[in-house]
Amino acid sequence: MSSEPSFSIIVITYNRAHYLESCLRRLELLDYSNFEVVVVNGPSTDDTVRVLDLFPRAQICTTESRNVSRSRNLGLHASGGEFVAFIDDDALASRDCLRELAGSFDSSAAVGGVGGLVYGVNPRRVDFSYGIVDSYGRVDPVRTQQGDYNHPNGSRFNSVMGTNCGFRRLALSQIGLFDEEFDYYHDEADICRRLIGAGWQIAHNPRARVVHLSAAGPNRPSRFDVNWHAILKNTVYFALKHGTGRKWRRVHSCRAIDVIWRSRFLEFSRWLLFRKVSSRLYWKILRSAYSGVWAGYHKARSASFISSPVPLEEEREIRPFHPF
Repeated sequence: MSSEPSFSIIVITYNRAHYLESCLRRLELLDYSNFEVVVVNGPSTDDTVRVLDLFPRAQICTTESRNVSRSRNLGLHASGGEFVAFIDDDALASRDCLRELAGSFDSSAAVGGVGGLVYGVNPRRVDFSYGIVDSYGRVDPVRTQQGDYNHPNGSRFNSVMGTNCGFRRLALSQIGLFDEEFDYYHDEADICRRLIGAGWQIAHNPRARVVHLSAAGPNRPSRFDVNWHAILKNTVYFALKHGTGRKWRRVHSCRAIDVIWRSRFLEFSRWLLFRKVSSRLYWKILRSAYSGVWAGYHKARSASFISSPVPLEEEREIRPFHPF
């Protein structure tokens, strides 16, 4: 039996058969012996099933939903590792990535989550390093050094990028897993904020490296034409969920929407000014973003934001572990 702590690597995939095969081939090369791979597939209509047949040791879950948080939770329930790691189907892990994540958890029993370094398609471009998120849901993804942002009552918080992160199973169990309202975007920021609020720490380890190929998909047809409705909806929902107490919620709501809209609107306007987007795409983005802002506001108004613990540890005791 391996002395290394057990890891479950969860991969969520949808119609990216070619990228998925490359991702799984790279996982076979990991310099780590005690891990399993759980693939949550669906609802794919390409050659994904054929690709998965090439990896009989992978555990396969299927879903009819394209909700990222729901798929993450499905993978968690199907996994049996003491720790879980997430990687996107269009990402390639370094050989020592999992070993580095494990080392960060070994450094302190208070560490509930770890975020690694993420490179873009161009290896000179870093997409995530020591990233943080503020109380308005604004992300600062690339920083040069670790910050002290693990205070439950702070205004900024350590975060991770969903394509290269790991979590302590016990910690996720205590806070009730992923909030499935985050169907796309900010699912990982929300989980980090809740872990910090529950007394856990989020660490960063730049030696745990992943290359993210940023393949096109339903939520990201191109660099600028992305699912702005979901992004703005979930940014507003995040801001109101993790804002001030109920007494000041209305004031915070107005402030949050103003801050979020202004920052994004300026970004969209710069794209148009410098001709990075056409006028037609610009107006499409604005309509999508505007509807997302109000969808997030109304969803937050009706939400209770109460999460109950989920018995993942008990499930792990009866769940078979399948080494990859």
